[in-house]
Order: sequence, then structure tokens, then C-alpha cells
Amino acid sequence: MTTPTIRFALVGAGVIGKVHAAGLADLADVAELAVVVDRDPAKAKELADSYGTEAATDLDAVLRRDDVDAVTVCTPSGVHADGAVAALDAGKHVIIEKPIDITLAAADRIIDAEKRSGRTVAVISQHRFDKSSEKVLQAVRDGHLGTITSAIASHAW
Repeated sequence: MTTPTIRFALVGAGVIGKVHAAGLADLADVAELAVVVDRDPAKAKELADSYGTEAATDLDAVLRRDDVDAVTVCTPSGVHADGAVAALDAGKHVIIEKPIDITLAAADRIIDAEKRSGRTVAVISQHRFDKSSEKVLQAVRDGHLGTITSAIASHAW
């Protein structure tokens, strides 16, 4: 049995959008970049052309398409909720580049839309696999830090 391909609309053709496009290309056996959406048609076309796919500027039109299963939101942080909620309301799964958004109210809008839609939202957290994160997790699991009741962590990235 083969795994079905998940067809993505990538929203936001800036720096992080390029990273997500490359990631989707690396997952070609299970994922496909169906369309790149950006309000700047030249940026959308440039990124789309580099992956042999389509460019668009109208997110609402893209969300109505049957050849899009999921959306990866790579827009500026303060507008993540707008794209994510629209995608969820259109019945698409969503990946959001961190942070989820910049206010609790915006994050709550996304959570509410996820519950309404029955779809899944994931927020990128690539540092969970860093060696330092893994060492802290192992120390917690091994009981080396005692009973943790609260924590603040700082890491010089």
C-alpha cells in the first residue's frame, strides 16, 4: 500500500517560505507543493518556478481548490491566524511557521477554527531535536532535575 501524497499550498514566498518549499521537496514521496501563494505575484512566481509548480495571489481561490489538502503558513508572524483560520474553515490541514501568532487572541482563533474544522494544526518547533533540548529532556526523564513544578529556559541561539 502506498502512502497518499499530501498536496500543499505554501502561503508566503519569503525567506521561510523557501525553507518550507525545500522541505516539501525533500518529502516528495509523501508531499507535493501544489501552489505557492503570495500577495506579490513576482515572489510567488519565482518560488513556484524553482519547484516547477503554480503561483497564485488569491488565497481564497486556492483554498477552494480540490488539489490542495494542506496549507503551510509562512507569512509574517502577526498574520498567521488569518491564513490558518481561512485554511481550516476551507477544510485544509495547516502547518504554521513559529510562532503560532503574536497574540493569545490570534492563537485562540486558530484553536477554535481547528476544533470547528476537525482538521489538524501543527506549529513548527525545529529545536525540539537539538542536542541541548534532547539532553534536557533525558535529564527530566532520568529524574536528575527532581520534581519540576515550573521552569524557564534560555538558550543562546
